[in-house]
Amino acid sequence: MRTFFSYFFGLVVTFLAVTFIPIERLLDEIMNTQKLVDNVKSANLHENLCRLTVRTIIGQKQAGLLADTSLMPARDDLQEVIKETFPEEWLLNNVSAAHTDLINFMKDPVTDGRFFVGIQLEDRKNLLTENLSVVIEDKINSLPECTQQDLKTMSPGFLTMRKGVDFDIRKLHVTCRPPDEIKKLIFKSIRTQIYRSVDVLPDSLILLKSTGGATDQITIIRELKSLYRFSQSFAVFGYGALLLLLILIATINYGNLSVLLHRIGFPFVLSGMLLSLPFAFALAKSDDVFSISSQRIARGAASVDSVGNETWHLVMSFAKTIMEQYSWNMIYFAVIIFIIGLGFIIWSRILRIKPLSPLDSRDETNL
Repeated sequence: MRTFFSYFFGLVVTFLAVTFIPIERLLDEIMNTQKLVDNVKSANLHENLCRLTVRTIIGQKQAGLLADTSLMPARDDLQEVIKETFPEEWLLNNVSAAHTDLINFMKDPVTDGRFFVGIQLEDRKNLLTENLSVVIEDKINSLPECTQQDLKTMSPGFLTMRKGVDFDIRKLHVTCRPPDEIKKLIFKSIRTQIYRSVDVLPDSLILLKSTGGATDQITIIRELKSLYRFSQSFAVFGYGALLLLLILIATINYGNLSVLLHRIGFPFVLSGMLLSLPFAFALAKSDDVFSISSQRIARGAASVDSVGNETWHLVMSFAKTIMEQYSWNMIYFAVIIFIIGLGFIIWSRILRIKPLSPLDSRDETNL
């Protein structure tokens, strides 16, 4: 009976472990700020976001006008300006702060007043406009001085700019450095075009924001707080149940250490083997799954442009990184469990080895 109940409870431990541990680890992956920051780094999200921002800005009509002139920075130069304006450290700090704010919001049992969880971008957008303006101003200043003939050719455009109306900068054919008064007019017109191109970027990335008590927002808040409470109680209940079952197995086999160690090690070894299999399979198929999903999303949106398509690919790439990181963490966890169980079994075998009797420990002279 002891053998039956020991292995029965061992199978229960295994079943509970392979169903509970992946969910608990997934909740930890969601709730752990440092893991989120590590995933952002692993996905090279900063580089990809900068590249997407370049495409978004260049895709605007105003930037398109500048792109046809010698004043528009090259794509690589534009990306460097964006990286300087939105450095990776800034992104990581803001992701960490926003996630921490979200977790603290979920912890708080009562929510009163207005709240915002996300990343503010408005100041950085203004800074990007200034930085791009400086780059273009430097390009104008690096040009040779205009001759009188050059100024006569450009004069109709100067009259239009003085009237304060929108002007197609391409008509100026700026190939030389005009006098300061005219240069200020050109620069003012260019700065307006840059501002309009950059303004297409969002003012903030919102995770959660109060909407005056709207029903849908209240529902989301309740679900988030329920998720946090569930994540905390779920871990305590799950690991508590596993510990209780292991104690029960140890109690049943009390008095025989070698048998106890073997039957304790059995669910560890089996759990470690079963836990690693689905995540190893997920890693092997991740490229196929996410590439197919990304293609379906891109085809499913008939009105998606190239920037929108790249956005979806970026989202899928980040999701793939999170899945792969989670799968590797689970495999490492499963290997640790397997090694612990194998150690218990090996220890039980060592204890079963009996020392040789005097009759068995004969030397060659007794043979």
